[in-house]
Amino acid sequence: MFFSFSRKDAMDQFACYCASVVLGFWKTSSLSRFVPTLKRASLLACVLLLSGCATQFRAQVSSQHTWPPANLPATLQLPYRFASDSQQSNEERLGLEQQIDKFLSMQFWQLTDGQAASPAVLELAPSYHKTMQEKRVWEPYYIPMSVPIRTNNGATIWTTQMIYGGQRERLIRTYEMRLKIDLFSLTAGQRSAQPVWAGEASTVSGVDNANAVLPLLLEALFKDFPGPNGQNRQVTIELSR
Repeated sequence: MFFSFSRKDAMDQFACYCASVVLGFWKTSSLSRFVPTLKRASLLACVLLLSGCATQFRAQVSSQHTWPPANLPATLQLPYRFASDSQQSNEERLGLEQQIDKFLSMQFWQLTDGQAASPAVLELAPSYHKTMQEKRVWEPYYIPMSVPIRTNNGATIWTTQMIYGGQRERLIRTYEMRLKIDLFSLTAGQRSAQPVWAGEASTVSGVDNANAVLPLLLEALFKDFPGPNGQNRQVTIELSR
């Protein structure tokens, strides 16, 4: 899984690609048997080091709030309920609410069923959207070819080299995934006219998997909650955990 946002990410991915090409070259080349064992071990270590890149998820996050609301309880758990006027389909809504409940339960938020023993003090209204963009690009490609090489003692050995084969078209699909959550204060079961906290997180990547991206968007959105008011920021999450 990769997520690409910055020039650094592109360089990291290119380094990983180069590392894999180098490793493949030494595996297929007849020259590999002439390389001392120590040098081959050093090369492999460098390849493994480079291949450990691209382990960050980045999202653009914004939030506006008048937090905290006056009715917050002085308890560890924060009872809430979901809004009933969601614009998502029933299946999408159920999946989204399950993802949110799973995440918030680890943050000591408590989804309540409306019982008087634990009345909700917040109403949560989530929405999730995904858009796809396509871009056609021309890229160079290379063909493996056996090439003779003459050694110092006059012997001829064959090695494999990557020869430029021209340009070919490639279709690149990227997906923008956007998660928005509004929190309303509840007083006697009636929610406030305006949200006391409104947050949005978005990411663009080549990953078309909402189940994989949604938990990361949630983590980015609620990182350092409630977050700076009225500011856009980039949140980075390490994936090598």
